[in-house]
Amino acid sequence: MHLMNIGTSHKLRTDNRHIGFLCGGPPKSGTTLLQHCLDLHPELSCPPEVDLNFLRLSFGEVLKKFNERNEKISARTSNHLNLEMSQQLMDQVFANTLAVLSTREGVDPSNSGLSDNSIVDQLEFYTKTLSQSKIILIFRHPIKTAISSWKHNHRIAQKENNMQIIDQIMRFGGLDGWVVQTAIQFSRRASVALELSEKNPNVKIVKYEDMVSKKRAQLIDLYNFLGVSFDEDLLNFIETESDFAVMRNKSANPAFYDSGPAQDITVLSDATYTRVAQDCAETLSKFGYQ
Repeated sequence: MHLMNIGTSHKLRTDNRHIGFLCGGPPKSGTTLLQHCLDLHPELSCPPEVDLNFLRLSFGEVLKKFNERNEKISARTSNHLNLEMSQQLMDQVFANTLAVLSTREGVDPSNSGLSDNSIVDQLEFYTKTLSQSKIILIFRHPIKTAISSWKHNHRIAQKENNMQIIDQIMRFGGLDGWVVQTAIQFSRRASVALELSEKNPNVKIVKYEDMVSKKRAQLIDLYNFLGVSFDEDLLNFIETESDFAVMRNKSANPAFYDSGPAQDITVLSDATYTRVAQDCAETLSKFGYQ
């Protein structure tokens, strides 16, 4: 199958629109706080989390069916070489779609972004396909991330009456196993992100703990990175509106901000703490975690 120029010599356009930025990180690592702090800025747009991985995979299915359909039509008609849509072109269509999805009235398209946790596992694709876009990643200490996600998964399983969610996290052997698995994922994801951020000025890494304890400094750093203006009044407003209690009280789903089931599930064995410290020593050190 070949790409054919139809009629006079013409080519499919491959120029690309770019979304302003993407943000995300491992689940329960502070991605909602990051998204909220970005969206609160009047010059930025960053709606709540979406599932870009689902959209990308769906595009792949569309690409396959589109090419198969064109091949069938070609065989039924002139049998000339049919028009084939390449993966590269589909990736560019996907990138253009992200730019359209992120656009909000009154906001410069270059300041419009989307939030999705899955980008942390697809950094190579996004930095290549969206080479002009900025990427902000947030990380949290893996033990805290694991406990928070453990509680969240239990809460969602109860709410949706879906015990398969519990089965997925229990396959690692309970909370201690889940913590170890989360720490392994943290080390892998964070190592890739750190390496990219050292080479690519469009990739920025944020620590959740700093977003909580040093929020103003982090906000200033983020807004400078994205090239938007701010003053003391705006920083005061965003600091207030991104407070945990305020976010919970204004949320349509306040349970998301709760601690989870009442049972004591935060007790870990000494062996688990030791293993996490040993297995993730280098990455934890780079993030300043003791």
